[in-house]
Amino acid sequence: MSNSKYRPGQQKYTAVHKKLAKRNVQVGSLTCPVCEWCAESTEHVFTGCSLAVEVWAAVGQWCRLSPVLAFGVKELLEIFKEAAGSKWGKNIIHGIIMVSCWCIWLARNEKIFQDKVISGRVVMANIKRLSVFWLNHRSKYKELSWDSWIKYPLYVM
Repeated sequence: MSNSKYRPGQQKYTAVHKKLAKRNVQVGSLTCPVCEWCAESTEHVFTGCSLAVEVWAAVGQWCRLSPVLAFGVKELLEIFKEAAGSKWGKNIIHGIIMVSCWCIWLARNEKIFQDKVISGRVVMANIKRLSVFWLNHRSKYKELSWDSWIKYPLYVM
């Protein structure tokens, strides 16, 4: 009995999925469930999927960064190092990138487990909401202005 919507150990799904397919085990589609364009992989989910590309463009614009172009997860997680500004500014950018990855992953899981399509705009709203929550609870900036935050997250610098 196979239930294609339930996949235990979801974080290891893509690697295991590919290995099983190579051994001719019926695993369903290897195509990205979000964009349905190419094979799903960690790199694709976070950097190549149309949802990820839309989200990174919006994050870059919101944070006033040069265009966020990464071809791998490692590159993506190191973008903050090239951001202009102080150590705290770089930490804020790094946090926003981590929250963005989490929100992209959640949107992917919504599609897989609930067959819900989450738009880039909704993902971006979640990123703004969760990142300000993270910063309020994990830094010296305890009383951030929501109105200022949603316009430009580095206004505190």
